[in-house]
Amino acid sequence: MIREVGEKVDELRIDKIKQAMEETNEVFERHGLNLTEIEIITRTGNIAAKVMLEKKELENDAKKVIKEQTQTPQEKIKQITSKWLPAIVGIVAMILSIISMLFK
Repeated sequence: MIREVGEKVDELRIDKIKQAMEETNEVFERHGLNLTEIEIITRTGNIAAKVMLEKKELENDAKKVIKEQTQTPQEKIKQITSKWLPAIVGIVAMILSIISMLFK
């Protein structure tokens, strides 16, 4: 099941997971829930966890967008230059090589 989630076993805190499961089972027993009720609670918890993860991802994306929008012109130029400069230099080098081959 852990591998189905797509995370590496050594990245998970297995002891914490086991402890949380034991506490959850104790709560189910304390309330005397049947299997149907446990299934409803479990599915609801899964949905809530997915919503929480998506919310965190959206917050991170929003922080990125805000950071990009609040960049100074110098920072924007620096970012664009560092992104495109290698490609531009490569193209110029190829053009110079072709020109030098034509004049030989």
